[in-house]
Amino acid sequence: MIKFILLTLFSTSIMAFNLDTEIAELNREFNNYEEYPIIIFNKSEIKQLVKDKNHKDQVTLIKDHLFTRFNLKINKYEADTILTYHTALDSSASALPFKATDNKTYRFCAVFPSGSDNNHIQEVERSLGITPGQNPYPTQTINQISEKMSLKELKLISLYHELSHCLDRKYIPNVMDPSSHDIHEAESFAETMALLLLQERKGFHKTPLNRSLHRTMYSKYMGKFLATDEDLIVFDPIIRDGGIVYFLSPVILATQKLINDFDYRTSNKDLDSMIKNAEEIVYYNSISARDFAALRIYFKEGREAAINQYKEMAVNSPDYFLMTYKNLKTYIDLIEEVDLFL
Repeated sequence: MIKFILLTLFSTSIMAFNLDTEIAELNREFNNYEEYPIIIFNKSEIKQLVKDKNHKDQVTLIKDHLFTRFNLKINKYEADTILTYHTALDSSASALPFKATDNKTYRFCAVFPSGSDNNHIQEVERSLGITPGQNPYPTQTINQISEKMSLKELKLISLYHELSHCLDRKYIPNVMDPSSHDIHEAESFAETMALLLLQERKGFHKTPLNRSLHRTMYSKYMGKFLATDEDLIVFDPIIRDGGIVYFLSPVILATQKLINDFDYRTSNKDLDSMIKNAEEIVYYNSISARDFAALRIYFKEGREAAINQYKEMAVNSPDYFLMTYKNLKTYIDLIEEVDLFL
């Protein structure tokens, strides 16, 4: 009976985990960020605010809320965009910079955590991109990822990942028309920065390794599906590259290596130093543009086609392609053998 009660309490605590307290604390810290205000939205609060109101009133209520709560004046178009992330895009986790009139600097940056009140299994499914009509994974994958990463870890990583996009001074702000590779670098920074912050603030010392497995499973199965499924209607080619864009294991494993370093863990770290650490990890470990192109062939045409093509290119032009050929084989092995480590 005692065991049953303990299991029930444990299950309830896992089911009931939400981000309200974390969002409030992050707002207190980042609303006055030195570069520009960062606003972390509590979606349940906003959805309750606009519930059963017509569109015009919803937009007005959001404008008033931003001014009252955060002393931030926004126009109706910005308010309408914010509303969209609480309606059509509610289940997604996103970050969105709102630019000033010069279209270069930010007026503010918005963080939209996922509005889905998911339990553990549902959050794993969301993070893997699984929908009722789209699940290319082996049947055991969901349980395997659930055993590796708790609901708390999944939700906090998602939140801090989006926050880290708003802390990005290098990859997002300087690109007007981003390519798939540009987005990969931005995602690499957000993932790295999130893991550094969570290690420092929550003591998540071993999370990067399991997150690496999680991300690589996405690349192996969902990435292959997105790149090759002929019935999938996709208008944006970047979506087809999703498996490469989110192939973040190289930067995640480099982050784990840094976190394992005693000198790093015992050093005094402020936000600026962590941003610089994240930028360095991305610079040295994210997928290069040339390697990205090689992986695109792998995802579309398979291992043999990609390796044979780049072997020939490496033999003919080693100065350009020998390192890409070497990296390609390493990346493919990492992707194809990921199930062994779950």
